[in-house]
Amino acid sequence: MAEDLVLERCDLELEANSRDHHTADLCQDRLVLRRGQGFWLTLHFEGRGYEASVDTLTFSAVTGPNPSEEAGTKARFQLADTLEEGTWTAFVADQRDTTLSLQVSTPANAPIGLYRLSLEASSGCQGSSFVLGHFTLLFNAWCPADAVYLDSEEERQEYVLTQQGLIYQGSAKFIKSVPWNFGQFEDGILDICLMLLDINPKFLQDANQDCAGRSSPVYVGRVVSRMGSNHCHEVSSPSYRSVCRFSSRRSQFPTQASDEVPRHTGTPLVIEETRSQGTMYCTRIMIMEAGPYGPPNLLSRTHFSSRTHFSRTHFSRTHFSRTRFSRTHFSRTRSADFPESVSHTGPQERPAGFLFRFPVEDVLRCLGVPTRVVTNYNSAHDQNSNLLIEYFRNELGELEGDRSEMIWNFHCWVESWMTRPDLEAGYEGWQALDPTPQEKSEGTYCCGPVPVRAIKEGDLNTKYDAPFVFAEVNADVVNWIRQEDGSLHKSVNNSLVVGLKISTKGVGRDDREDITHTYKYPEGSPEEREAFTKANHLNKLAEKEAAKETEVAMRIRVSQSMNMGADFDVFAYITNNTPENRECRLLLCARTVSYNGVLGPECGSKSLPDLTLEPFSEKSIPLPILYEQYRDFLTESNLIKVQGLLIEPGANSYLLTQRDLYLENPEIKIRILGEPKQNRKLVAEVSLRNPLTVPLLDCIFTVEGAGLTKEQLSVEVPDPVEPGEVAKARVNLLPIDIGLHKLVVNFQCDRLKAVKGYRNVIIGGP
Repeated sequence: MAEDLVLERCDLELEANSRDHHTADLCQDRLVLRRGQGFWLTLHFEGRGYEASVDTLTFSAVTGPNPSEEAGTKARFQLADTLEEGTWTAFVADQRDTTLSLQVSTPANAPIGLYRLSLEASSGCQGSSFVLGHFTLLFNAWCPADAVYLDSEEERQEYVLTQQGLIYQGSAKFIKSVPWNFGQFEDGILDICLMLLDINPKFLQDANQDCAGRSSPVYVGRVVSRMGSNHCHEVSSPSYRSVCRFSSRRSQFPTQASDEVPRHTGTPLVIEETRSQGTMYCTRIMIMEAGPYGPPNLLSRTHFSSRTHFSRTHFSRTHFSRTRFSRTHFSRTRSADFPESVSHTGPQERPAGFLFRFPVEDVLRCLGVPTRVVTNYNSAHDQNSNLLIEYFRNELGELEGDRSEMIWNFHCWVESWMTRPDLEAGYEGWQALDPTPQEKSEGTYCCGPVPVRAIKEGDLNTKYDAPFVFAEVNADVVNWIRQEDGSLHKSVNNSLVVGLKISTKGVGRDDREDITHTYKYPEGSPEEREAFTKANHLNKLAEKEAAKETEVAMRIRVSQSMNMGADFDVFAYITNNTPENRECRLLLCARTVSYNGVLGPECGSKSLPDLTLEPFSEKSIPLPILYEQYRDFLTESNLIKVQGLLIEPGANSYLLTQRDLYLENPEIKIRILGEPKQNRKLVAEVSLRNPLTVPLLDCIFTVEGAGLTKEQLSVEVPDPVEPGEVAKARVNLLPIDIGLHKLVVNFQCDRLKAVKGYRNVIIGGP
């Protein structure tokens, strides 16, 4: 009788596999693979080696709490003569004495997640079982058979592997790029991404079905969108106090082969949140551990409020070891902080679209789905699905009544690349996911994925949530003026067009790519009319057919750059295109505004009750906007909305014109001192000149960069920075990765918020 085949150890070949699977940044102490691609294992036996004529090796790969072959969460397979693509197979690549080198393949449609790989070795009638180890399986943009396959290596690098990029803010007339550190491969992020999947409601309802569904990027994208949406919608609710059991289960990731099945333990992250009128002011974070008997024990507690800056907060016995908290979401420069999205503060701006967008991209990129951030300017939030945003105003142009439907100055969502086997041919490619919808989809707040092409074609019956995304880029806007007798009069407003300058970062470069054409046909084209007809967008069609040159026109112009801290003028240019005098009344008003359209206090106004427009003439009316009037009310969006209302009583005519102004922050200058070499100390000198007429207090520079710093570095400027003087700091860097990296710098003080800058740094070999 043959001696038992006994496994001494299994080498998961982390270095070779991480290189082949583009997971080197994730494979520090575990095996992370991309599906549909073979990987290497080396088995070391005791006593004797493997004999094909005597021994039978059967492998088992399982994921989820109750794996089954029917659900695709369990696979059993034996050694094969050759490596078969598309199935779980293993074949012998090399054999030397007691060492057996294997190559194992995974299907391109296998569910992603944490797996346990086991071996059953039988010799005749005897057999033994061994746990070879655990690995995490991700989507694979390099595998042609995978639903997320991209055929461009440059795009795979940009949309899967790149940890830094740019997102876009500002206004449609002044687009501002902002550096962003996604950090999807930083320590602990993969753990958190997998944990999010394991606490989603679908998993809690039916864990087996949920784990089986993770074979589809469509399903995973919808789950991730829902997770972001739930927090967003809760935050926007009226005043209440709640306790969110954010992590009642968390995954354990063994680093050594053991008999232990990946398990969930009872270490919840409990978040007690105090909210009031859409703003969270204070949060208490508690890490609780359920004891074997009785109530949970408090392991740690952290209190913070909107006035507190946390450079780093550690939570013991959880995977949130790199959680960091910042003052507000606009001051953030990284997605690696995304657990903080449940705890953001700041009375000025509701943490909605901007806050939750980047965690979604971070999660999807980390899981292997090619994903990019998209910014839509003048983005409509249509709640009743009539593709119409209606504003009701008094005779002074001031908003009245319900403001639930709004036009956001800009709104961000993500696009992910995948096939859509559940839809008709032609709808593969970029899919829009918006984690901050205002309406429910299939009973929950989430949006997408929906093919971008379906939005362009006006095919609103396409899964998922096409009407909402179509409205974001195509809704019509109507302003009603309520007169003294209560009657409503429709005003003319040709200045506000929904869905402008839809932007994303270019591939492999720091330039903005305008992708509006992927969502909309050219205005006035036959294709646009056909799309609107298919979408039953009768409002927009009627407006276009009725459009004609107005007898009196007005537009808002600026004559100079608008910098933070400066006084400047804006002008209302009014044109009379008729041969008669026109007697009018002009109301000009400037108010601070947040990125989501919420208006702040007035910072400039002018009223001309008796304005005569001569025939075929143009008048320019200035409106001064002074720093002393906007400095205390400007939000971190740096936006001011200027509105002009021209009333012609004789014709009972109202003409409304608006323009959003973005105030430019001062430039952060970055100098690199020393030779940029791997593992060699480098110094970054950062500076900013005070552009204001008052001193800057509590100044802090925050510096970070994937491959340049291990963590976020903060340096306080000890003394006040007087007007015209320069705030300066130096930060020590130790580059660990060769290649191109972005050094991202954020500056905060009492008067300037979320000032950002970056510099590309090329790190050479040692």
